[in-house]
Amino acid sequence: ATKKILTPKNDVVFSALFSAKNENLVKSFISSILNQDISEIDMDKSTHLIKNFIHDKLGILDLRVKLDNKVYCNVEVQMNDEGNMTERMLYYWAKLYDGQIQSGSKYKDLEKTISVGILNFELDNLKNLPGYCSKWKIIDENGRKVILTDLFELIIIELPKLAKCGIDEIKKDKLAQWMLFINNPESVEVKEIMEENRDIKQAVETLEEISDDKEMRRLAELREKAKLDEISWTYNAEQRGIKKGEARGRQEGLKEGEKSRNAKRCQAKTD
Repeated sequence: ATKKILTPKNDVVFSALFSAKNENLVKSFISSILNQDISEIDMDKSTHLIKNFIHDKLGILDLRVKLDNKVYCNVEVQMNDEGNMTERMLYYWAKLYDGQIQSGSKYKDLEKTISVGILNFELDNLKNLPGYCSKWKIIDENGRKVILTDLFELIIIELPKLAKCGIDEIKKDKLAQWMLFINNPESVEVKEIMEENRDIKQAVETLEEISDDKEMRRLAELREKAKLDEISWTYNAEQRGIKKGEARGRQEGLKEGEKSRNAKRCQAKTD
């Protein structure tokens, strides 16, 4: 039987797919996100597949690059809505921005830093915002649309919103093509796109090779299990907290009831 292809939404698989040895894929992928050509790319190898961190919950396995020696970019795929995605993206942006400062460095040497979040869910506060991709900068709040600095940028991509894009629209949009691949590399639409987009075709073939690697499948499954265990642990902890809160509430209610009854008895004796 043919083995099921691994999903790029698994961050272990994502990290292996967009690794230093697949530099041309990384260039094409990042170029589609930023909507600009990229001639040089410097990849931070320390953020790629690290077996010791397979159970880490903080998202060690992401993609971090420096583009044309002047723009820093971090890309993270997030499967589950933990209610802190905006804060998380700001934290990753801040870490990447702060990491540029070395001993003896000057503030004027800081370069543009972009944090990208590819989400397998819609953010609550963006549900009414049209389009699957939104870009955020620091602008004047009085509606003058004056950008304070070009050094800060967040890009949020919500995969579920891709369903609102027609195939004709997707065929004209390279970013949508990449996101369709990330969302479901085995879809009919991706097979159509492969006929015209060589990079997507290469990405599918590379993904098939990764999926045939027994060690990669094991690591991907371990990572998936670790995330499911984390979700289960969080849910159980919340349920225990709710039960404790309910028990405490009942105790407080009984105490208040007893106080009220005692007060009424005292009042009755006085009368």
